[in-house]
Amino acid sequence: RELREEHASKRDRVEASLREREREVFESRRNQEKAIEDQRSLHKRDEAKLKYKSVLNETVKDTKTSFKTFEKELKLNSEFEETFYSLSRYERENYFDHHLDHLQNKKCTQYQVCIDECLEINISTPFKKARRYIKHDPRFEGLSSSETKRETEYTKHLQTKLKRFKDEFYQLLRETKLITYKTKSNITSNPKFLLEIQEILKKDLRYLNLECVSEERTDVLLEYIDELSQRGAPPPPTAGRPSGARG
Repeated sequence: RELREEHASKRDRVEASLREREREVFESRRNQEKAIEDQRSLHKRDEAKLKYKSVLNETVKDTKTSFKTFEKELKLNSEFEETFYSLSRYERENYFDHHLDHLQNKKCTQYQVCIDECLEINISTPFKKARRYIKHDPRFEGLSSSETKRETEYTKHLQTKLKRFKDEFYQLLRETKLITYKTKSNITSNPKFLLEIQEILKKDLRYLNLECVSEERTDVLLEYIDELSQRGAPPPPTAGRPSGARG
């Protein structure tokens, strides 16, 4: 009897081990299939994104196009039916909005180039005067049908250029060795010294870029001279070094 019970117990353990092994194999196979399906689904979504963006680039050329109108036309084409199932409305609308932003930025860039290429326009030219020179340029008309929008973008572009020119001019001043903390007192004792500085500066394009706003340019120059005067003499090269330190 004890022998029979021992055999039965052993058989039960073997069967339990086999069942456990089968469960592990089944679980492993199920995980592999899920991983494959997830990868397939991810690949399918990536393809749908590329396809949707490609259609946007090919068909939407006008920033006035609405998302509703675009999708209504797209849904008529059964070729793109799968794309709609793969992407949510939020995703599709987000891609659409980004595409319109890209189109508008491109128009703004072309409009800015149109302004920069016109030799009659400088950073102080008012919009009404500049308009006479560029109104027939397709890049002017292509920006927007709104005159307010055109003027706003024009003003913004000139303000950006003015700031850049001033920053570049300030960098030129920093590079000019003739201008030191003593310059202000030198000009006070000899006003012609300022003219000497300007004669040197005008050899550089960064000075000439501000020719049409010469008063503002002079203000930047005088502010820089004041700034150096207030700082005073720079510390000697060895200042702050530990005693006995070598160069």
